[in-house]
Amino acid sequence: MRVNTNPGALPRVPRAVALGTFDGVHCGHRGLVARAYGTGLVPTVVTFDPHPRRVLGRAVSLITTLDRRFELLADAGAADVLVAAFTEEVARMSAEDWAEQVLRPIGTERVIVGEGFRFGVRAAGDADTLRRLGFAVDELPLQAGASSSRIRAHIAAGELAAAAGLLGRPFELEGRATMAPQPGRVHISPEPGTAVPAPGIYAGRALGWPVLATVAGDGPVEVRVAAPVAVRCPVLLRVELPCDAVTSPPGPSRLGRLSHPFVYGMAS
Repeated sequence: MRVNTNPGALPRVPRAVALGTFDGVHCGHRGLVARAYGTGLVPTVVTFDPHPRRVLGRAVSLITTLDRRFELLADAGAADVLVAAFTEEVARMSAEDWAEQVLRPIGTERVIVGEGFRFGVRAAGDADTLRRLGFAVDELPLQAGASSSRIRAHIAAGELAAAAGLLGRPFELEGRATMAPQPGRVHISPEPGTAVPAPGIYAGRALGWPVLATVAGDGPVEVRVAAPVAVRCPVLLRVELPCDAVTSPPGPSRLGRLSHPFVYGMAS
């Protein structure tokens, strides 16, 4: 899969473009890419960075990093990804001007969007706008009710099983890992602005081994591995957390006495 940030860098070929932010690349997002893939045109994703809400002054915690978004879009079947910069200038552009500057130059023939998709200044553009510009448009309903906003709400509440149901895979906590003072433990510092579950102890997997991840609020997440696994730190570590918290986070005096209770809520 090719990733570009400039429409002029992509060859002008007949394309089916799945259009959206694609944070989390959940079930609904993969449905858009699958529709693009099934058209016989070059399946392409046009996504935004930074997240439009951040540019518009509304805080948002991202479910996945941009690099992980690319990996998941490749797995979904995208041949090309165009990362459209979202700036204050872009936020002031009309929907028509944006489509002519971004979609037309790459050869877009068909656009696939989620139900209710809006774009352009004051969110004035929609599927009908794209049709008036001559694009064929597929507007798909939310698959299984999946939306990035709902998933973020589940993560913030510690409802990781519900989040996994909408994602179509376990929620992943990713960050730079450093060695903790205690043996068999590392500290993960998630990328600033990414979603972190509510405080609690969560069972999951990392490096192919069962782990417990302790989220205590602010600061790094402690990950304990249920095996003597050597982790070369610092390293980027991804932890799959498919279940709700197995217990509330213990106080400092209890934390040191917990000894690999990985049977609680462990997914196979």
